[in-house]
Amino acid sequence: MAGAALLFAGASSAMDLIGGLFGYLASKEAAGAAESRARMIRMEADADAQRYAEQARGFNAKQRLAYLKSGVELSGSPLDVLDDDMLTAEANIASIRASGAARALGAEGEAAQARIGGRNALIAGISGGMGKVAMAAYSSGKTEGVADTNRKSVNPGGSGASGYYSDFLRSEFR
Repeated sequence: MAGAALLFAGASSAMDLIGGLFGYLASKEAAGAAESRARMIRMEADADAQRYAEQARGFNAKQRLAYLKSGVELSGSPLDVLDDDMLTAEANIASIRASGAARALGAEGEAAQARIGGRNALIAGISGGMGKVAMAAYSSGKTEGVADTNRKSVNPGGSGASGYYSDFLRSEFR
């Protein structure tokens, strides 16, 4: 009977270990996907910023050419307008990069949380499995000790029931 209990506890603990391992592996895969998404977000933000910068430089060059063709000298007010446009473009580029960095940071946070969840699943599987085996081993030993005590005679050569109880107490509280 005790062997069967240990066998069932072993099978149950193996399932806990496997469940913890699968949880760990699934979380590791989710973390990898989140890290990949973070890299893609950063790359897309950099590409968007570069594209916007090229467009701003092209617009600035066209504006300068239009001013020059119309006979306007590039000083004073026209130059201030061109400079303001470039400052606005630089601020927009910084905003594009900051937005990409923030979204990437969020994806990296998801990856970190997935890794923590995976480790927790693995630890829970290991501790749950080990706990079941330990409890079954303890229960098996406790049951066998009581059965051995019950099988003994009432203390041969002793004084009846009091000998039985003293043997029982010695076996239980060692």
